Amino acid sequence: FRSQTSMEDILKKVKINVDEMLHTHGYAASDCLGVGISLPGIVDEEAKVLLHAPNLKDKTYDFKAFEKTLGLDVYIENEANVAAFAELILGSAQQIDHAVMVS
Repeated sequence: FRSQTSMEDILKKVKINVDEMLHTHGYAASDCLGVGISLPGIVDEEAKVLLHAPNLKDKTYDFKAFEKTLGLDVYIENEANVAAFAELILGSAQQIDHAVMVS
């Protein structure tokens, strides 16, 4: 399926949720390392740009403006890479020398 929700609308909700979580738990933005966002597409994590996401309404997106709006560092990565890393660190691949993630 293809998402018909714009990245701007999604990120507005992310900001609301981040602000609410910080407030609820008594943290300031300066207490956080940042926010990680996994994306279904090709990303340039250093430039903070989604380069190509065929299944999203916005095929490309620059996250630098959102980082300023949020007031926190934003880290982006491909969703399959994030899932594979999580399995290596926290999941079923912890005791394995080599693993492959298919998504």
